[in-house]
Amino acid sequence: QRDDNNDREREFVHLVIWSQRSAFSPQRSAFSFQPSAFSVQLSAFSFQLSALSDQLSAFSD
Repeated sequence: QRDDNNDREREFVHLVIWSQRSAFSPQRSAFSFQPSAFSVQLSAFSFQLSALSDQLSAFSD
């Protein structure tokens, strides 16, 4: 009786993992697009930081 329960649980886990994986594949392609947008944001952020440090140094002078 307990083994039957374990088998059912295992089947359920496989089903959940499979459904998540099939839902995950479109997300992965969308996610591969995100790092390039993130690197653009990062470079813009570092540019803002350098401009801010320039302003700060001018202010301290």
